[in-house]
Amino acid sequence: MDQYIIPIYTTLMNDSEPEVRSEAVNKLAELSEYCTASNIVQKVLPGLKLQLTTESSQHVKGSMAHAVCKIADKLRPEDATQHLIPMVSILLKNNSTEVIVSLIENLTGLVNIIES
Repeated sequence: MDQYIIPIYTTLMNDSEPEVRSEAVNKLAELSEYCTASNIVQKVLPGLKLQLTTESSQHVKGSMAHAVCKIADKLRPEDATQHLIPMVSILLKNNSTEVIVSLIENLTGLVNIIES
């Protein structure tokens, strides 16, 4: 199933409309229900990290902050540490209050997985 869902999902994440990108990112945790954790780590998270560094919409970045924390419980602790912590670091450098608040509000899931 991964082979069909992930290409569609990555297309939506790279859509020209920020609303579409934001909604795609918001659905990352749901996507992980239908895909293996290894495919999420190998095929989705690298694109998300790249998008995070180039994204111009603060609303999309706020969605990314939410998604990065919510996806943590779907990953192994070492994958969460290796892939999500760098994204959190990038998000913390953001000057947008919306992004930082979204990150802080949702950080519990990531912290819990890393502590285990």
